[in-house]
Amino acid sequence: AQYGLGQLEEAAESYATACILNPMDVGARTNYASALYSLGNYLEAVNACEAALYADDTFVPAYLSAAQCYTDMGQVDYAIHHLRHAMEVAPNTAEVAMTAANMFFELGEYEMARDAYFKAAMLPDAPIDVHEHIANFFRTVKENGTERSQVLNDVEEWRRKFVDNQDVLRLIPTI
Repeated sequence: AQYGLGQLEEAAESYATACILNPMDVGARTNYASALYSLGNYLEAVNACEAALYADDTFVPAYLSAAQCYTDMGQVDYAIHHLRHAMEVAPNTAEVAMTAANMFFELGEYEMARDAYFKAAMLPDAPIDVHEHIANFFRTVKENGTERSQVLNDVEEWRRKFVDNQDVLRLIPTI
């Protein structure tokens, strides 16, 4: 409740108390990390995420939170490491693949972002607008100077993978 009201310092204190009362509560540790992150305490937030992962190395939110912290600290390799682990732990979850794809893209990791977007699109729980995200991704990388032939090859691969999807056929000419 405190976090939702923007009372970040109070929320961080409450989450810290929850962590003391139950050191194995990965949700409390990850929420503590989120509060610390919002306060700009990235290193402490990473430590809270790592403690959560020590308690449960399958807790995807901790991987994603740690990746965001590492991204903001300029530690790209560590961010990528955590994003890859999140996708390994939840290989059949489109939300995780989409989050990872967006973060890979933010990190300038074109191929990893492309692969994660494609993976998300193939999963049964893919968001309805997943192909809009893919089209926007390709438009942006094309505008930002990614080699034209690479983008065209990847758009063609996208078309082949989803040959029966009308959204893909509709979106390709806009790229």
